[in-house]
Amino acid sequence: EMIRDEFEEIGILERVHWHRPNRHPKGGRYGCFESHLSVYKAALSAQVPFTVVVEDDVRFSTHWEESIEALLELTESGAPWAHASLQNSGGEILLPRDDDEDLLPEGARRGAFYFT
Repeated sequence: EMIRDEFEEIGILERVHWHRPNRHPKGGRYGCFESHLSVYKAALSAQVPFTVVVEDDVRFSTHWEESIEALLELTESGAPWAHASLQNSGGEILLPRDDDEDLLPEGARRGAFYFT
């Protein structure tokens, strides 16, 4: 399967938790939300410090290592956070705070995302 190859190519296949939901009767947005929620629940049960959720059509860019390093810097920065997006889907908005420059790692920006 193509997605399995993506994870194998970057060397993290053995760390992947696979979750394949059934189609949601109310549509894709509901299914996506519930699917992500069950991945988060699995992460909480495993007591991992954070989890990365990717879609079934993920393709890692040639800069994936820089993105993961930035994520790791964020987790170690002490800045409060609940969600980090490593993508640019066109559905993100910036929500900066005054102390972000001092608190967030270089290149990190506070914001939110919405479904497009």
